Amino acid sequence: MTLNQKYKKSKSKLPFKEWVFDQQKNGIIDIEDSKFSADGEPKNSIDIAGIPLIYWGMGLVLVVGAIYFIPKLKK
Repeated sequence: MTLNQKYKKSKSKLPFKEWVFDQQKNGIIDIEDSKFSADGEPKNSIDIAGIPLIYWGMGLVLVVGAIYFIPKLKK
């Protein structure tokens, strides 16, 4: 369940941001330790310097391909 859904279910009169801070302060939720996607499911991807590993792989393939093919095209 997403935070937004929990907020709506609680029927709190507080604004959403204040409600989240209040929940964190009381130890009810802890969003610092886990990453969630927009749909509330845990995000299970590996990031290097904040960039997903798949993009590092695609970049590596492009660089190696350029190093290999550019000299062949110049001949």
